[in-house]
Amino acid sequence: GQGVDRDHGGRPIKIHPDRNVNPGERPSTRLDHRALYRLPFSLTDNSFAWLELTQHCNLACQGCYAAHHTGSHKSLTEIERNLETIRDYRRADTLLMAGGEPLTHPRLTEVIRLASQRKFKPVLLTNGMAITVSHLRELRAAGLKGVSFHVDSRQNRPGWVGQDEEALNTLRGQLAEMTAAAGGLSCSFHATVYEQTLPQLPAILKWAQQHIDRVHFMFFVTFRAFSDPSFQAYAGHTPVDFGKLPYGQAWAERTDLTTREIADVLARDHPPFEPSA
Repeated sequence: GQGVDRDHGGRPIKIHPDRNVNPGERPSTRLDHRALYRLPFSLTDNSFAWLELTQHCNLACQGCYAAHHTGSHKSLTEIERNLETIRDYRRADTLLMAGGEPLTHPRLTEVIRLASQRKFKPVLLTNGMAITVSHLRELRAAGLKGVSFHVDSRQNRPGWVGQDEEALNTLRGQLAEMTAAAGGLSCSFHATVYEQTLPQLPAILKWAQQHIDRVHFMFFVTFRAFSDPSFQAYAGHTPVDFGKLPYGQAWAERTDLTTREIADVLARDHPPFEPSA
């Protein structure tokens, strides 16, 4: 007969005993692969999904791929449609809520509640400009599971312009402290890496290791740009003008950094370090 087991999220998994077993013996089973997350991840078989709530932002990060648009907040109706589409076509567990800046969305608490009701684990991707402990507690009560803060030296952040990555550890500490005070949330940081900031990454990793009780993940994302005039891209039949995009402009520094270079720089100062993705 067909039995039922459960995965780590409590969802049922069909199992199929493939032979007769003696009483008290654990049966040999064949798991239903559709209930698992497989590696390598694919578009539809992936534990993470991404939902952009708005194109409105309160910062102008140098390497951002998106343009700021006032009045671009998605309605709850549109967000509900997005959630249903993700649920119908993706096998996802964690829902990354992004923007623009998601904290500028006026109905963020309701959005998180909608996602949580659909059994997603909402995680906020934010620059932290508008964050407070009380707001974090409100979002946690609605179902928020974690926060990932984007902090780096190319954000034109008021009060921090001209500061290097090591100096910005003070700001990272303030944000981590607020997240810990809210309680019950994972806390991570991500930074866009440029040629000039690459040597500063060990200082960030060292800081994160010193505060491992409240900093749970660190993400480093290489900045890339594309300015090859011999290449023409199309959206359908329409040519794409890369000159209007931040990563389609000419840059004075390298724009072809690799994750291997990041790993090598970190390993020189932290020999036990091993990257993961």
